[in-house]
Amino acid sequence: MKSSDIKRLRNEVLMRFGDLGATLFPKKSRVERIQISNNETAYFVDENLQLLKISDEFIPSLFSIYERKIELPAVYVDQGAVKAFLNGADMMAPGITRSDQFAEGDVITVNEEFKNKPIGIGIALMSSDEIKNTTHGKAIKNLHYIKDKYFELAGI
Repeated sequence: MKSSDIKRLRNEVLMRFGDLGATLFPKKSRVERIQISNNETAYFVDENLQLLKISDEFIPSLFSIYERKIELPAVYVDQGAVKAFLNGADMMAPGITRSDQFAEGDVITVNEEFKNKPIGIGIALMSSDEIKNTTHGKAIKNLHYIKDKYFELAGI
């Protein structure tokens, strides 16, 4: 990508996530953009998948969560919910055992409750307060999870 395109991308990510743009796109890095489909784009930095854009929403890749130690608000889910989530299902509120504080629409990590390990990334369909006070409904839209096509693309 041209340096002007990288700067524009970094600024878009900065507006959405704060300092994450500088973390994911260090100066003098080689950035490549791969169009996966009409509404999916992958951004590689020095040959590592760092960022995805899915339906106009930027999300860090699991690789960047693991390797760059990026921290996002998180939900922690029980074992029964892990299997469904890793098969592409959205996260239902009853499967969430605890969570950090976040608002509806925030990008969050989905963590396995006992190992505290991120297993995926999603968009909050409810705030953390709403999740605590409900016993039904979709809480997290599943966007990226271990062993999905993006995970395989990253070569993790």
